[in-house]
Amino acid sequence: MTVSDIIFSYVCPSLGCILSAAMYSAAVPDLQEALSAGSLGSLNPIPWAIMTGNTVGWCAYGYYNHDPFMLASNFPGLVLSVWLNMGAAKLQYQDRIRLRNASHEVLDNNSDNNITDGNGEAGVVESSEMLAIQRDDSLQFVPQETLLLRVLVVWILILILVGWSGLFHTVEGQINAIGILVNINLIFFYGAPLQTIQTVLRSKSSDSIHRPTMIMNSTNAIFWVAYGVKRNDPYIFGPNTIGFLLGFAQIILLCCYDHSSHTAGDQGDGLLLDEENDLEEPLLAPEQHALDGNDQTGDD
Repeated sequence: MTVSDIIFSYVCPSLGCILSAAMYSAAVPDLQEALSAGSLGSLNPIPWAIMTGNTVGWCAYGYYNHDPFMLASNFPGLVLSVWLNMGAAKLQYQDRIRLRNASHEVLDNNSDNNITDGNGEAGVVESSEMLAIQRDDSLQFVPQETLLLRVLVVWILILILVGWSGLFHTVEGQINAIGILVNINLIFFYGAPLQTIQTVLRSKSSDSIHRPTMIMNSTNAIFWVAYGVKRNDPYIFGPNTIGFLLGFAQIILLCCYDHSSHTAGDQGDGLLLDEENDLEEPLLAPEQHALDGNDQTGDD
């Protein structure tokens, strides 16, 4: 075995495993900060659900292909992605509970005001917004857990189809099927950096680029490209080449556009305040208009 074989067959994938663990862990500090603040803020948790499907697919590919490096690089990410999704779901629940409590408080304040009906009798008018909140089922499911469940269902069906359906009679056929499907999953995974690039170009600000993740993704892709080329496996070097190019594009955007620092707590408080104001405006508007009308009558 030559030195080149050792480097590309063992050193590169070993470093890739280490960097994969670091890459999957890059979002941990931000989620911890968001959990402490009690709000997601500007964090986009959608890629975490896609990451779960991605790691499930690559673990299956490593299993069928007898590739210990592929298993070792993705199994920790699978476990970590579950925690990330659970944390995001917690925060989405908290945001909805706070918004619901704020809406109840506004509606309760309005219901304390007696409104005279057409017969001159005082009564409390129950608004349509209050009825909507009473029927609110938004706390049963939040977007993150719904997306995660869909991703898991899809991959469970894929693994059953590939392993037990009898459509693929050889291991090579199963490897090719999993390789194609996990690369299709990567299209959605790469949708996150593509969306980030679009956001940066539109806002002229690089705030939406998560630097640790971007650096880890780009560096990690280099080692897996080398490993995939050595194994002559297009399912490995193909998507990682795309990942490196997307990371390189984000590096260029970081150099071209400014980056400001905002904590998740500050952003989360701002978002919640905006939502409460948006909620309060339509509920208080009729009463405010009535007061304004009385003021104008008095002035006349």
